[in-house]
Amino acid sequence: MFVVFQRLLESQLEIQTRNAEELQLALERLRRESVNERRQRAMAAFSVAENIAVEREGLTRSFYSFFFFFFVLFFLCCLWPCFVLSFCFLSLRVRAAF
Repeated sequence: MFVVFQRLLESQLEIQTRNAEELQLALERLRRESVNERRQRAMAAFSVAENIAVEREGLTRSFYSFFFFFFVLFFLCCLWPCFVLSFCFLSLRVRAAF
């Protein structure tokens, strides 16, 4: 009777040991999956941040191009006639001096 009880306990111990090993393997698999998911989320966030930086750089370039265009337009429309008139006035003064 004692031997039968001992064998029963040993078989239950083996089952419990096998179940514990399977649980450890499953837990390790879940940990690896969790690490991979966190890594993928971090990479996605980094990619989004990088795309935002590229977009901001493009908008900055567009703004500076736009600003430069209007500066040139302002110069041509408003200041250029002043330079032409002053140059003509100076050339007239130089001619009058001779």
